[in-house]
Amino acid sequence: KVDVWSLGATCWEMAETDPPFMDEDPRRVPDVWPPLSQPEKYSQSFHDFLSLCSSSPSSRPSANDLLTVREIVY
Repeated sequence: KVDVWSLGATCWEMAETDPPFMDEDPRRVPDVWPPLSQPEKYSQSFHDFLSLCSSSPSSRPSANDLLTVREIVY
């Protein structure tokens, strides 16, 4: 599930050109990802994907589950 979080962080970074917590102390990463600076540029599916990847570890889908969820979300 950490890999799913990392995948979402990488997608967020590609959208924003900087890592989501670049200015944060790496020992104290916030629970909530920062909002995208221009959210209107991205589809609802992309927002849903980021939300799934950044959800709490207990509810975050595994990589295998994310493939199944992707079919429903998109």
